[in-house]
Amino acid sequence: MFPSPEIVTDIITKEGTQDIILHRVNDFIKKSEDNPLNGDLGYIQETSIDFCRRQSLLEGINDALGEIDTGNFDGIWKIITDAASKGASRDEGHDYLEGFSYRNQKCERDPIALPWKVMNDVMGGGPDRQGLITFIGPTGAGKTHFLTNVSAAGIENGLNVVYVSLEIADFKIGLRHDAYFSGVAINDVPAHEEKVKAEVHAAVPKGRLFIKEFPTRGASVNTIRSYLQRLKTMKQFSPDLLVLDYAALLRAPKIGDKGSHDLESVYAELRGLAQELNLLVVTADQTNRTGMNQEIVTLESIAENFNRATVCDAIITISRTMDDKDGGTGRLFLAKSRLGPDGIVFPFLIDTAKVK
Repeated sequence: MFPSPEIVTDIITKEGTQDIILHRVNDFIKKSEDNPLNGDLGYIQETSIDFCRRQSLLEGINDALGEIDTGNFDGIWKIITDAASKGASRDEGHDYLEGFSYRNQKCERDPIALPWKVMNDVMGGGPDRQGLITFIGPTGAGKTHFLTNVSAAGIENGLNVVYVSLEIADFKIGLRHDAYFSGVAINDVPAHEEKVKAEVHAAVPKGRLFIKEFPTRGASVNTIRSYLQRLKTMKQFSPDLLVLDYAALLRAPKIGDKGSHDLESVYAELRGLAQELNLLVVTADQTNRTGMNQEIVTLESIAENFNRATVCDAIITISRTMDDKDGGTGRLFLAKSRLGPDGIVFPFLIDTAKVK
């Protein structure tokens, strides 16, 4: 695996080198930054294994062709099967009759609590790591406010959190966290910097938060994976919770002649990222027009692609009519949950100025 551009720069700066070599290295680093691989580790691992398996199979076929004239068909079969098995997973699966202790150990949960106790109680303490939770609501329902609450509660509980924004500037997401912790309205935060700073440090004993802004449709799941790897390398920071604002704004692979974006695959990749890095992913999504001004938003109001709902461990819809917006009220609906009962409505109060 190659070192990152930052590490290479640090090495050549400390050790020194000839000017011509330094110029070439800097030129290489600039090119790699302008054209990133976006998720290099996962890509390299996957493609390297595929390449090695293909080469092994080609070599096995050539060896098998050399044995055809001998008539040793059992030997030919063994050559090909041995070649095809190289690089395959060695996991033999879960032996049910021998796995009682294994299952009991796996049942010991380490949930990540959401900011709302009543919902955590329904979910057995909160969602699990390696899971995917999504909030769904129409435009203006407050999806970013709910994501900010999840993020802020995470660092308040001592977790490492990454907030990826694909729509709102990073400093504005930071201001929302300031308002959450300090009780100062978002627009007034800059005028009360010292008070806000004191309140934040008092509320966050040891949790850490990195806020990363990417252009809309300018990042893929692999881009996020690469960024998290960079945080681990440069900052010794491994997240417990990834908040993504929001999934439908990620760059998705195009499918079909019309070039429509495969958002279902984005959700599947996010779930895979959660499993790979042992973290919880919380994101949000948009309803279609039927979700506007509904008393309760149901799964039927998921925009474009219902199939993505099957990937999520829990789906929480947000409903706020015009009357709700005037009164600072609304309803959460636990539309789907693998963590306990669903079909439950949670009325809520919301103060958008203080993001609570």
